[in-house]
Amino acid sequence: MKLKKIWNILTKGTRRKRAFFFLVGDTLIISFCVLASFLLRFEGKISIAEAHHLWKFLILATIVKITFLYFHKLYHVSWSYVSLREIIAIAKSSVYSLFILMTVVLIGRERNPFYNSPLGFPRSVLFLDFLLSFLSISLFRFSKRLFIHFSRELPVEGEKTLIVGAGNAGEQVLRIILQERAPTHRPVGFIDDDESKINTTIHGIKVLGKREDILYFVNAYNIENVIIAMPSSPRKVIQEIVMLCRQAKVKNISIIPPLSEVYSGRLTQQDIRRVQFEDIFQRPEIKINSERVSSFINGKIILVTGAGGSIGSELCYQIAKFKPRKLIMLDQDETNLFYTENRLSSFLPVENVQLRIGNILDERKLELLFSELRPEMVFHAAAYKHVHLMEKQPEEATKVNIFGTFNVARLSQKYKTGKFVLISTDKAVNPVSVMGVTKRIAEIVIRELNSNGNTKFLAVRFGNVFGSRGSVLEIFKERIAKRESLSITHPEMKRYFMSISEAVLLILEAAATSEGGEVYLLDMGEPVKIVDLAKELIKFYNLEPEVDISIIFTGLRPGEKLFEDIMTAEEGIEATKDANLFVAKMNYSAKGSNFWSKLKELEQILQKDNAIVNDFTNIFREIVPSYKPWGKN
Repeated sequence: MKLKKIWNILTKGTRRKRAFFFLVGDTLIISFCVLASFLLRFEGKISIAEAHHLWKFLILATIVKITFLYFHKLYHVSWSYVSLREIIAIAKSSVYSLFILMTVVLIGRERNPFYNSPLGFPRSVLFLDFLLSFLSISLFRFSKRLFIHFSRELPVEGEKTLIVGAGNAGEQVLRIILQERAPTHRPVGFIDDDESKINTTIHGIKVLGKREDILYFVNAYNIENVIIAMPSSPRKVIQEIVMLCRQAKVKNISIIPPLSEVYSGRLTQQDIRRVQFEDIFQRPEIKINSERVSSFINGKIILVTGAGGSIGSELCYQIAKFKPRKLIMLDQDETNLFYTENRLSSFLPVENVQLRIGNILDERKLELLFSELRPEMVFHAAAYKHVHLMEKQPEEATKVNIFGTFNVARLSQKYKTGKFVLISTDKAVNPVSVMGVTKRIAEIVIRELNSNGNTKFLAVRFGNVFGSRGSVLEIFKERIAKRESLSITHPEMKRYFMSISEAVLLILEAAATSEGGEVYLLDMGEPVKIVDLAKELIKFYNLEPEVDISIIFTGLRPGEKLFEDIMTAEEGIEATKDANLFVAKMNYSAKGSNFWSKLKELEQILQKDNAIVNDFTNIFREIVPSYKPWGKN
């Protein structure tokens, strides 16, 4: 019974089973290599004295080698995706082990247990063992890939697929296709602009021609799917490829993300997705320091509030790739939380994920969560974000965006959370909306709290993100699909845009970099006219603006501005080591005890049954003098 319990503990979860399997395999291999080294050295005849050496050396070698293999993370490797990186790690482990074993065996001969015979310890055994164990452990790690490679034939079923890009990413995509248990793709060939690759083969699949030949090969081979595997190419190149595929009437066009968005640089089936408009939208490429972010997140307990929302769910997805010890997802929407959990299933085992249904205004429930799980980092994404809705309900924006933030921040400080990251918005700058001013006050809340206690507080501001629910891009997509006209409030309206994955990666970069107290601004590129965005989106779907889809202008709605700022004229910015991140020099009038007294007044207004909009507006303007309510500018 006890043995069964120990076995269950050792093998619980796929990762533990794999680690346990490799540990047992390595132990057997090391034992075999030590024995083989002695047999080779003594031509198959081991004396009693050397047998005494053998078992002592076997124990020492096993402990030393397993230790170095563990520290090189070779028990966390997916068996199907072993690569040159793992072979290099095995080589390093073998060299370090050889050095330690030589030191132990050959130094201090007078008292060394390996020198209790007249001949001493045979040094050649060390080198034979080094060579045999390196080759055997490498072959063991590579065995599954080799088996898959030699046992599987090229798919003869599935939709005919062309892979654009015959580099490392293209090879990974082909390998994923070849490993499909029920083939959905039938690879026909590669396309690559490097002339030296044309007519060469990768895993038996030929490089057919250049990018300009896509139209010809799609028609010649009746291609149904195109996968663009060029993660380092400029968006302009991706745009050209997509347009060529559209002209050729390709049924499905897929793409892989930039490798900076793929943890460890290795692709999985989930990374291959349908091409989206944001993949070809022209803006600067974003790169982050993955190693710094990984060391910041790996092995930590992390709480994400608003985890079912657009930003919150993407935060959970990106955080999961960096293997936290526990990811706590809090949201009041059970359906969205369910979908977020499903999205993470390939990255984090279920025991590393905690789902909590709850509201950030429920202080008792928040207290229980913090006392039980003790998060080491908090990403606070829970907020009301729709501008025109909050104009009519300032009390709800005040409760959630200000006091909800305060609740989570206060408990983070009480339970000694390491860092608290507030997800803010460019609408907090020179605010004209209730949503904007409440987010600006939330920034001040965490700035004030940062001066007390050990928790480091920071905020990250950014503009509109592609892919967020309710964003202008998603609304446009729905209307284009129905062939309905697109409504824009003003022909001169401009906004900053960034993909949701880029925004989240920069949030993680800012969190890893922060010393506490900063309000970070993301480099959003140049602002884009909404009307230009609409026209490009219509063209993306092979339609003509004002011919197939009309554009109408409706006038500004309450709380909207023609142009969004990322900082006030008084603030200014400071550069950081990361080219995509800046820090705002915060200025505000209500500080210290005066600020907290104003919050108390807001709290009292919330308790009134007959509170009106002006009650909130007056306090907002006292805390944030730059706030100019919409319609009063």
